[in-house]
This record gives sequence, structure tokens and C-alpha cells, in this order.
Amino acid sequence: RQALSTVDGVDLQGSLLNDWMHDVHLGIAPIAAGNVLVMFAQHGHWGVVRGEWRVQLAVQVKRAWRALCAWGRRNAQEHSVVSTFTPGMLSITEGSKGDIQPLLKTKAHNTSVVVAWLAEFAEANAKTPRERLAAKVVWAHYILGSAGMWLKDAEVSDLRRAKHVLFRNTFFP
Repeated sequence: RQALSTVDGVDLQGSLLNDWMHDVHLGIAPIAAGNVLVMFAQHGHWGVVRGEWRVQLAVQVKRAWRALCAWGRRNAQEHSVVSTFTPGMLSITEGSKGDIQPLLKTKAHNTSVVVAWLAEFAEANAKTPRERLAAKVVWAHYILGSAGMWLKDAEVSDLRRAKHVLFRNTFFP
């Protein structure tokens, strides 16, 4: 038995398993989305920019935001609530090994919009094995975040294919 399950007032079923907003949209999805945004920017998916890396990132994530807006218009998605992407919005910290660890800082609904776009973008544009892995992870987060109370057979199938990467470290850059 997990120690947390013995604490009075903690309902694992209700608190952890059914709280998609906190578990997915404000929990693991912002980590995956931030990492995928930075990775695809570093790999030049929104153009190559010269200069210091934060300047490069600022230009590239603004271009990514424009791509998100274009996707939203094409798919009648509510994209207008998502603020322009900036390096500050990615809350980049440096890990113990000198690696960067981005985290997309936005509201839960906005995370769901960004993840839906990123799932489609990453799947269509992934070129390297690492990018294809990132595409699977962000797709799995999209499925988790958009699922209803019960997963459809296709969603279960997609999650089974992505499970080997979903619960591993989602830091990619």
C-alpha cells in the first residue's frame, strides 16, 4: 500500500486519477510542451536565427506562436487566448548537468490548446528519432488531456503505443 493512501482525507481515485486539469494540464503536459517547443526551435523548425541563444529562442517561439494561431484558424480552435510565446513563458531553468529544463507557464485551458497543436505539428514535422519520440510523448499528453471520463478504444490503443515514453523523463533538448 502506498503511504499516501493511508492519509485521512486523501482519495486517490478522486484526487489523483480524475483530476485531469491539475495532473495533466497544469502538471505533466507543461513540461512536455515546453521541452518540445524548445527542441523543435533548436532544431530550426521555425527558421534559423543568428545571435545569442535566448535571442534565437525568442524569435523562434514567436514564429511557433504564429504557427499555432494559423493552425487555430484552420481548425476553428480557440487559439486567441494563448499569449504570444516568449522565453520567459517557458520558465527555463538549468538542470544539475547543465541541461535546460523548460516548463510552459500558462493556464490549464491554454496548455490544452498548445498541446493539441503541438501533437499535430510534431507528428507532421518530426525528422529525427528524438523528435519522433517527442511527438509520441506530446501526442500521449494530448490524449490524456482531451479524454472524457472513459477512454475510447482508439485512445487506449494510442496510449499503449506511447506508454514506454510517456512516463519516462520528458526533458528533450
